Amino acid sequence: MAGPTCLHCESSARIQQAYLDISQVQGRGLNVDKAVGMVARARELLEEKDYEAVDDFLEGARAQAAEAEAVQLPMRKALDRAADGITGLKRSGRDTHRLEQAVKRAERFLSDGDFEGAGLLVKRIPAFIRELQGPPMTSGETAPRYLSSCPSCSKHVMKSWRKCPHCLAPLNKGTSPGPS
Repeated sequence: MAGPTCLHCESSARIQQAYLDISQVQGRGLNVDKAVGMVARARELLEEKDYEAVDDFLEGARAQAAEAEAVQLPMRKALDRAADGITGLKRSGRDTHRLEQAVKRAERFLSDGDFEGAGLLVKRIPAFIRELQGPPMTSGETAPRYLSSCPSCSKHVMKSWRKCPHCLAPLNKGTSPGPS
C-alpha cells in the first residue's frame, strides 16, 4: 500500500511534464517564450513551497502554449507552403528575392513574438507568389492586366493593393498598367 505522496514531488513532476508539453509545441517552430517563462516562475514558486501558485502558473503556461499554437500554427503552415513555392519558382527561373525577403521577415516576426506583423506579411505572400507565377516580362513588354505600376517608385504592384509593398506609397484605384 502506497503512502501519501509528497506535494513537492507532485508539483515538481507537473513542472517537468509542462516543460515537455511546451517543448513539443516549440518543436513545431512556434514561439512559446511566455509559456516557458510561466513554467520557470512555477519552478521558483516550488522552491517557495507555494504549491497552489505553482498549479496556477502551470495552467497559465499551458493556456499560453495553446494560444501560441492557435495563432502561430496557421502562419507557420503558410510560410512552409511559401518556402515550397519558392523552390518551384526558382526552378522556373523566376526572381524570388522579394518573396524570400517577405518570408524571412515573417519568420523573424514570429520568432520575436510580433504576431501581428507576421500575420500581415503572411497575408501578402500569396499575392507575391501569384505575381511571380505570371509570365516573365522581357524588356519592352507591358505588365499583365492584374499588375500596375506604383506612381511613386514605378515598381510593379497588384491592382488590388492599397499600398505599394516596395515604398509603402498609397495606390490609387486609377493606377494604370501601362500601354496594353
